[in-house]
Amino acid sequence: MRAVPTGHTRAGGSLRTLMSYDAYLALGETKHHEYYDGLLYVNPPSRRHVLIARRLTRLFEDGCPEGYEVYPEWGWHAASNAISNPTS
Repeated sequence: MRAVPTGHTRAGGSLRTLMSYDAYLALGETKHHEYYDGLLYVNPPSRRHVLIARRLTRLFEDGCPEGYEVYPEWGWHAASNAISNPTS
């Protein structure tokens, strides 16, 4: 496979790679990528995003109760039957 830059790779840049949909599915669950029309698009986070995520992780770790862990790179999905009411 060959990566094709979209013009630049600094913050906000993307890399495109020709790939079959089956090859895309074989990657498993990873971050910062999407699949469109036979191309894998990789969108790395900006430096600002990384710094903010690191600082938030530290704040969460400082306030995390004993027996719990903070997983900053862990993806999660809410259950289909989850109820969320942030105002209560």
